[in-house]
Order: sequence, then structure tokens, then C-alpha cells
Amino acid sequence: MLAIAPLWLDDDSNWPQQVYDIAPSLLGFSLGALTIVLGLGAFKIFNRLASDGQTNSLFMKLVANFVHFIVVQTAAIFSALLFEAFSFSLFSAVCAFLLVYSLASGVAHIGQILNVAKILHASAGVDN
Repeated sequence: MLAIAPLWLDDDSNWPQQVYDIAPSLLGFSLGALTIVLGLGAFKIFNRLASDGQTNSLFMKLVANFVHFIVVQTAAIFSALLFEAFSFSLFSAVCAFLLVYSLASGVAHIGQILNVAKILHASAGVDN
């Protein structure tokens, strides 16, 4: 947050434009990826990811994390819109935090997607 403080502390900065440039693309990617993950139910590998319907399965964790990622990105976009209507420094800091958090969440999801890829790869030659 401190690294980007000049961006959100400067009254003349148009930092919400950064949100508009970044977040919608991330949001579209996240929605598409979630659709693909939900579509895994049509494949045999789904049973492995879903751990036979357990609530703490890798599949449910993956879906929950994607939903969280989508909510954070949407909150970043809404906060930028609200900041343009009601601009003050504390709110600017919160909005900037949401942008940074949404980017950091994306990095965290890469590890989980890698785990799913490992399971799919290991199961590639196994018949159910």
C-alpha cells in the first residue's frame, strides 16, 4: 500500500482509471475460468476433484476461491465508482487496497490452479 501511496494520496491523480483498466479484464477472466471449473462436472475427473461429494473437496475450495476473487474484483470496481462520487483520502486508501488485494488474490489462485493441473495430469492415464 505504501508503494502506491503517491497514486492514491495525490488529489489530482485519476487512479480509479487504473481500476477500470485492470479489474474488468481480471473479472472477465475469472468468470470464464469459473465457468470452466463448473463445467468439470461433466468429466470423469470431477469425482477425484470433488472427493466424492465432500464439502471440503479441492473442487469446492477452488469454486469458493474463484467466487471470493470475483467479489473482490467487483468491490474494487464499485469502490472506484464511489470514490469518483465521494472522494476523500481514507476512502481512497480503502479503494486502492481493494485493487492491490484483487491483484494479490490472482497470484494466490495460480497455486491452486497448479494443484488442479497436477491432479488432471496424474489422472490422464487412469480409467474410472
